[in-house]
Amino acid sequence: MRGGRQVDVFGGVLKLHIQSLRRTVNSKVELVFLVDESSSVGAANFDNEVKFVKKLLADFTVDTYTTRVAVITFSSPNRVRRHVDYLTSPTRDNHKCALMHDHLPRINYAGGSTFTLGAMLEAEVCMIVCMSSVYLFISVSFNYFM
Repeated sequence: MRGGRQVDVFGGVLKLHIQSLRRTVNSKVELVFLVDESSSVGAANFDNEVKFVKKLLADFTVDTYTTRVAVITFSSPNRVRRHVDYLTSPTRDNHKCALMHDHLPRINYAGGSTFTLGAMLEAEVCMIVCMSSVYLFISVSFNYFM
């Protein structure tokens, strides 16, 4: 599989998973986004990754009792950060408006190497306290190689 075809296939698979999550009973879903902020991604593509997270969440009700979200950025081993954590620290203030207008805009690009394992381990910590068995890890990386 090459280029555009690969994107179409993976995009279609992701779309099917998202549609399935939207049909979850009581809409109780946990979404953990792993956002690559390594130097090979670059600041512009990092901004696109965060925009992707926003667009994907547009059709979900984000709050303590339905869809809960965590956003983890990763680059170097000392730069794995849980910027948003509505899973392990649920409060009434964890809702879509706060996420879109307050929490996500505070996430800034840092650069560094690519420590994906660290992001996966951090996501595992979040998922240990899940309220349901319906969850999805979404690794976001707009890393282009020419």
